[in-house]
Amino acid sequence: MSDDRTALARMERQNPVSPDAELAPPPGALESILLHERDHSEGRTRQYRPLLVAASVMVAAGLAISALVALNQDEQGRTVATPGSTAERTFSLPPTNPDAAVFPPVGANPGDAATAPMLHFVAYSSPVSSHELLLNLADRAEQQPPARGEGPYEYVTSRGWYLTTHQTTDGLVLRTEIAEINREQWRAEDGSGRVTDTENGVTQSWEVSPQEHPWTRLDTGDESAPVLRDQLLDDGQGRTVQQWFGAFRDTWASQIASPELQSAYLSLLADQNDIEVLGAVNDRVGRPGIAVSTSTGDRKLVLILDESTGALLDYEEIALIPEAAEVPIPLPSTVNYTVWLDTARVGSVGERP
Repeated sequence: MSDDRTALARMERQNPVSPDAELAPPPGALESILLHERDHSEGRTRQYRPLLVAASVMVAAGLAISALVALNQDEQGRTVATPGSTAERTFSLPPTNPDAAVFPPVGANPGDAATAPMLHFVAYSSPVSSHELLLNLADRAEQQPPARGEGPYEYVTSRGWYLTTHQTTDGLVLRTEIAEINREQWRAEDGSGRVTDTENGVTQSWEVSPQEHPWTRLDTGDESAPVLRDQLLDDGQGRTVQQWFGAFRDTWASQIASPELQSAYLSLLADQNDIEVLGAVNDRVGRPGIAVSTSTGDRKLVLILDESTGALLDYEEIALIPEAAEVPIPLPSTVNYTVWLDTARVGSVGERP
């Protein structure tokens, strides 16, 4: 007997459409396209894994970021992020050092028929504090202008790579399939809009009707970054750093994150423990970024952030041990990957910026 779950169930955490939404296509149609890996906390049975793609290595010169942060101290004596403060603080990234220790080790996972080489993270010449880095990126994010364009619809486009496994109830893998999905979504405040997926060259679109109880966003336009940070902390009491990484990813998957919300997330992450700076990297579409990560024990969770704006460029999960993947793959290997390509406000469904 097959142990396959519906695609909608697998992607529930990143589905921009409420499960109660009225859809124009026949029953089950939306389930066939809203494909996303399950959250790591749900268990070890996962059916979607990102397809790895080759990416170039970025060797960057030192980045100087002038930032405004509050000089408050937490119980550990660290500077605590308070977006919107007026105390000036300068932070500089050291130059990269390709000869320093990097992740993954040189020569790891050269790629085969089922995978491709991992992103390569280039170490800096001296240690970088994730706390200080994220504080400064939070300030950078808050200084950015609102999303470009005008209109009632938020347009978000992304790309994902997945390795699908079909297996029996006792865990025997019957077959694997690679899926590459390009997604465009248009979403109004009432939840209506359209989702268009192109999977392996085949495009399908679904119109979404206005929802009786549309999802409520935090950043409605009037909230400051400190207020949003407090709301996030209040709503996410008890979250682990790994869960905060997931919440950050999920927000970007379903909406345009305002400068204030982006700043709030980054300042919140700055105060979390167990985050390391992996180094400089070019993302899957060649954009330079800075990678920060945390670990669940069997996999590494990675956020790649724009070094000048703090924007989230992509998110990936890297399997570190065999138990983190359901099929034999070289280790370490990326097993979940999403890259955000564009966001804007537009005037109508189907309109692109």
